[in-house]
Amino acid sequence: MARVTAMSLRAIPIATLAFLMVACGTSSAKEPPVPESALSWWDLVNKVGSKIPLTAEKVHEATGIVLSAEDSITWTSGPSKLADDVNIIRGELRIGSDGWSKYSYYAIDLGGRCISLDEVKTHFPDVDVTAGPTGHSRDEKTIYTSVQSWGITHLGFREKNPNCMTDITIRSEPIR
Repeated sequence: MARVTAMSLRAIPIATLAFLMVACGTSSAKEPPVPESALSWWDLVNKVGSKIPLTAEKVHEATGIVLSAEDSITWTSGPSKLADDVNIIRGELRIGSDGWSKYSYYAIDLGGRCISLDEVKTHFPDVDVTAGPTGHSRDEKTIYTSVQSWGITHLGFREKNPNCMTDITIRSEPIR
């Protein structure tokens, strides 16, 4: 008759766990899949801009990105992928309490491949520098602004990586 030892008793739960992990897939938490879009970053700007005045539903309709309400004026989204290896790290839609406000905007933080100022200028040739770093932090940005009939687009380049665009803000401020 086989002798049961403390070592063999400890091996049973480990063997059972190993079997279940193989049979059912690993039990480690996996990140949910990141939504993908065939939109380029400049198509996203134009499609979202064309939906002004903005709502979470209109941003979703233009981009396929789902936004979740944080409060009565703020909606956010997690990561998603755009065309050409450009990623959205985070998105935020903020709407003025009146539904149309100069403070309404849709902002996205970018990741993935580097989008250079030269590339920006091929799609938005009218960009002008409207704000620059003050020298207090490498997280400060140079902001380039492009004005369209529907509002304003701000394109940010951080001081610590000045050759790559890091964020885009689409503002619903009408031209005066």
